[in-house]
Order: sequence, then structure tokens, then C-alpha cells
Amino acid sequence: MRWGSHNRCGFTKWLVNRNALDIVQEFAVRAEPEQWQEVLVRLTPRNYSISSSPVVSPHEVQLTVSVVRFRGADGGRRGGVCSTFLADRGRNRDIEVYVQKAAHFRPPADPDAPMIANADYAVIGDLHEVVPAVVAALKARGG
Repeated sequence: MRWGSHNRCGFTKWLVNRNALDIVQEFAVRAEPEQWQEVLVRLTPRNYSISSSPVVSPHEVQLTVSVVRFRGADGGRRGGVCSTFLADRGRNRDIEVYVQKAAHFRPPADPDAPMIANADYAVIGDLHEVVPAVVAALKARGG
């Protein structure tokens, strides 16, 4: 397969849903572990939002995670490294995490200012209390 500067669009389309492992498999690349270390990048930390309140759950932290699942170029099932682990194997297990301070995330200086600037919908409260209540209300309405 050859990709000249005149065909970057074709190359970009070919790369969709492919990763380094797909390319190695397709082109039978062989290398020593040390050589792989020189070209592969370290997996970066995944950051998730805390969705629990220390007032309601003082001994645990609950995270909001969107699970990443998709089909690879070969049609095989693929998934995000961390999100699928948490969704498929992390439930009801202790998971080691670290807390990273978000330098620009803080309540407004004015205590009367709204906490949410722009949102189509917002839920303020413990997720485990609010969601079941909303589901029950929708079922009661026939929704």
C-alpha cells in the first residue's frame, strides 16, 4: 500500500478505527521489545468526574464514566481501555484511583450566583436517589 501526498484523504479514511496493533497485524511488523518501547507512547491517565457527595457517601467516591465501545476496521468489537474495565469488571470492586485537583473548577465567588451556567438539563442531588425517582415518575406517567 502506498500513500503519496496526493492521496492523504484516502490514507485518513483508511486509518479510521485502526490503531497500532491493527497496523502491526496487517503488515506483519516484527521488532524487539526495546524497539517497540521507542515508538509506542505510554497510556495516558483517564480523568473522570466525581458524581458522589462526601455528605451522602463519606467513605466512597463514585465516578461518572461514559463507556467507549465501537467496531474496529476489521468489524471486531473494541472498547476503551479504562471505561470498559470499569463497566465490565470494576463493579463492586475496590479500584485504586487518584484525585487530581481541577485548578479551574470551583464554585462562583458570589454565593447567590447559579452553580450551573449552561445546561439543557441538570440534576442536583445524589444520583442514586434522583435517577430511581425520575424513572418511577416516568413509569407512572406511562413514559
